[in-house]
Amino acid sequence: LSVPYENTARLRAKLAKRYKIQGIPSLIVLNAEDGGGLITRMGRQQVLRDLNEAAYFPWKPRDVGDILRDVSIMNKADKRIDIAGGEKADGTVNKSGLRYVALFFGSRGSSASRVFTPLLKQLYPLVKAAHGDAAEFVYVGADATEAEYKTNTDSMPWARVPFQHDGVSTLMELFGGGVPSLATADLLTGEILNMNASDLAAAETDVDPANPDAPLTKTAFPWMRETLPAVASLVMSPAVLESIQTNHCIMLATNNAPNIDVLVAEVESAAKMIADATADIKKSLAEVRASQDAKLTGAKVEEDAPKEDSDSDIVDEDEDDDDSDSDMVEEGNSQAQSAEPQIVRTLKKSKCLVQFFISDHRDPNSLDLQKRITSVLKEELPVSGAIIFGFDLKHNKKYGILQKITAGDIVAYTKQFLLSLHDK
Repeated sequence: LSVPYENTARLRAKLAKRYKIQGIPSLIVLNAEDGGGLITRMGRQQVLRDLNEAAYFPWKPRDVGDILRDVSIMNKADKRIDIAGGEKADGTVNKSGLRYVALFFGSRGSSASRVFTPLLKQLYPLVKAAHGDAAEFVYVGADATEAEYKTNTDSMPWARVPFQHDGVSTLMELFGGGVPSLATADLLTGEILNMNASDLAAAETDVDPANPDAPLTKTAFPWMRETLPAVASLVMSPAVLESIQTNHCIMLATNNAPNIDVLVAEVESAAKMIADATADIKKSLAEVRASQDAKLTGAKVEEDAPKEDSDSDIVDEDEDDDDSDSDMVEEGNSQAQSAEPQIVRTLKKSKCLVQFFISDHRDPNSLDLQKRITSVLKEELPVSGAIIFGFDLKHNKKYGILQKITAGDIVAYTKQFLLSLHDK
């Protein structure tokens, strides 16, 4: 199939913006069964890795457990480590073997990596003592030469991914590829527990000034990221810093407003509404996926499963929602209850997470972090009067401000914010 030549330039510009295409050739893989939902933007790279059999087509994103089961993690005795998860010959799930893993992305040529390695060496015995064979550190090397890789791994007591294995680049793409960095995962469930566990791990090795010679006795491995409430205080903490760099964020800047308690209550009401909508959407999408999987395997679909024609209702936003700004303004003037269906449809389309923050002008640390965020985005906020401000540091994007703060207005504002980040 091909696009008619006369439409190519206009369509190419739209597609490039929608799928964030950086260069050519690019291959974007979509799923026609769920209304053109994105499977992967990395189709070109997947084709190059899968030339022989196209075994993984249509190259759906794989969880970290599946990737590592293909990689062959080697222990210090050069033996392959058995990994939990996956299907055994009898059709049951393999629950034995390595379950919790800390992937250490490092390089001999990185001075920061050489500083971080001794810290992990202090923690490794504690992790093994607490979890035994169910836990392991795994070195994922970005070393330039095999000699550098060997120098690194010979000094490390933990497991490794073989030098220049295809799985290295796959893991780098999945976890961001920074060096040094540390990520933890549950291989039985395939869940990533913490994309950036470096700070939590390093903090455990901090010396206690009152007792500098005290040995390390405990660890919080696998260093699961803190779960923030729907509305969190904007303060310096690993969980907050990770959230503002990975999520779409809405911030209430109190800015000397006299009625802070009332405003916070409105933000909490809007955040709960959006959180409930997100939970409902995840449940609905899970039901659709289960229904589609059952059809693909020839299994009988349960009576209460969604019908095939419901897919578009759950995944696609109504055509009426691709409307003018006047509808958004009208929505902003409505009550929170009537705004909910609009935000539900928008969340269905964007499939994103929204984190709300309160920046308290009475807390110097909170105000300092607010100033840092707005400095990155080159945004000047008023010094007085509470406002709502949307931002996404991961994509270095900002939205406008909202000074009429009611739950309904905030929900409408959030919808507009999401649509500004996700093309209609």
